[in-house]
Amino acid sequence: MGAEPSKERYSDSRMILDETAEYLVSRSPEISDTANKLDQILEDLSSPLRRKIADIHDTQRVPRTAAVKIPGADLSAKGSRIVVTRSGDVVEMLVGAVKVPQNTVVSRAIPKGFRPMVFAFGSCTVRDGDRVRTVEIRVGASGQVSFFGNQSSDTLRGTFQWLTSDLPPE
Repeated sequence: MGAEPSKERYSDSRMILDETAEYLVSRSPEISDTANKLDQILEDLSSPLRRKIADIHDTQRVPRTAAVKIPGADLSAKGSRIVVTRSGDVVEMLVGAVKVPQNTVVSRAIPKGFRPMVFAFGSCTVRDGDRVRTVEIRVGASGQVSFFGNQSSDTLRGTFQWLTSDLPPE
């Protein structure tokens, strides 16, 4: 029977810190400030410590965000935006309080690193008096974004997700 998971994580962290201290002293004994030494090591791409941290903390899981530019879109409302966020291989598109020209199609609106494998469909809601309508959105593998069934005066809101096989953005 192994140790408790929290104790294993602590011992792994302690081991990394001990190795870091040894590495810091051997690498640059003229610098007495440990924080500066650590910064230097983390900036060094060939550093064994940096590789070890990368093995433990998968940097592909760090969320990355990019704005989506739609020509003619009205982003004047408070909180208005269209963004894509990637975490691992999952991308989420957020459409927040945006007015988009009727039935807009924009080529390469989604940046590389966020594009779906083939295509993705989602929908946004539009409040129309006391009714709620939906507007379909299609995102293609080339980054093309298409809006279907909206009026230029509609304020769109919604989120949807897809999987990507693109290399992560830098």
